[in-house]
Parts: sequence; structure tokens; C-alpha cells
Amino acid sequence: MSEKFNAYEYIGVIAPGTVVVFAVTLVSPEVKQFLVDGGTTLGGLGLFLILSFIAGHLLQGLGNWFENIFWKCFGGMPTNWVRRESQKLLAKEQRKLLTQKISELHPAIDNLEQVDDKEWYSLTREIYAMVKAADRAARVDAFNRNYGLLRGVAVSFLVTTAGTLFVISLCRWKIYVALVVCTVLAVYRMYRFAVIYARELFVQFIRI
Repeated sequence: MSEKFNAYEYIGVIAPGTVVVFAVTLVSPEVKQFLVDGGTTLGGLGLFLILSFIAGHLLQGLGNWFENIFWKCFGGMPTNWVRRESQKLLAKEQRKLLTQKISELHPAIDNLEQVDDKEWYSLTREIYAMVKAADRAARVDAFNRNYGLLRGVAVSFLVTTAGTLFVISLCRWKIYVALVVCTVLAVYRMYRFAVIYARELFVQFIRI
């Protein structure tokens, strides 16, 4: 059976690319003339979307590197936090239930803190697969899509800010303030969706 069309899979790529491509049209007369001048046409819009789609994929590639560096500042991604006894992602009773559920699947595991990163990564993939099979992954998937979208948007504003330094004087500080604010907001939302995703994944798992 073929998968249903999911617009979010494209929006999550096109949106970050649009930020950068649009920024390029603002600072490059040649690109602006090529894409925008002469009025909006179906062909021009199509080309803009294609360029945004390509740029978006490249930005999401940078996003993979960005998230690796970003989450190291927090001791790993939120799905890793539950291994620590001092974690605040789940309530103590929920963490206890999570440990019990995992122990039922893998009797050798009775303490989450003893699970290494590689093994835990495999376990979280298994947990997601079980949640998906139980038809309880709708909210989990929604949070994950939003996380991916905001990761791309955050990187797109970082790239735009860096590129702007080469073409716009720092005297026009309001532009940089706006870009920094957009970057911070995107990163904050990315952080929030990652936390909510992890919490929802484990809560759905212990309810199966």
C-alpha cells in the first residue's frame, strides 16, 4: 500500500529554503531580476519553489550538524534525558513504568542509566515502532515534523545572518537585530518541539 501524501514533508524542506532564496533576491539585483522582476508568473513561481526545495535540502543537511552541536550543550537530545535519574522529562512514576516496560522487552536492562548511547538509540527506534504499530503515533509524528521544520528554519536564519555580514553594513543594525530575533525564536521552538516529542513518545509507549 502506498503512503499517503504528506504536505509537511515538503513544507519542512521548502520553508527553510524560501527564507534563504528570498534573502538572496533582496541583496542580489541579478537574482531578483531573474526571479521576481516582470511580475509573478507560473514559471517564475515554479522556479522559485524548485530553488527553495533544493536550498531547503542543503539547509536540512546543515541542520543535522547544527543539532548535533546544539544538543551536546544539553547532555544529548531529549529522548536521552530519561536515562538520568535526575531527569525532569517524565514524572518519577512515569520513568519507573518506562523502565519496567523496557525490562519486559529486554530483561537484561533494569537500569536505564547503564544503557549506552548506541543501545539507547536502537531502543528508542524500537519504542517508536511499537507506538506506530499501536496506532498511537499521530501526535508524536506531528511534533517530530514541527521539530524538523524549525530546525531548518533556525539554520536558514543563521545562514542568512552570516551571509548578510558580507553584503550589508553593520550600521544597519536593525536588520541584524531582526535576523537574530528570528533565529532565537526558531531555535527556542525547535527546542520545545524536541522536548514535547520525547515526552509524548514515552508517554504513549507506557500506555500501550
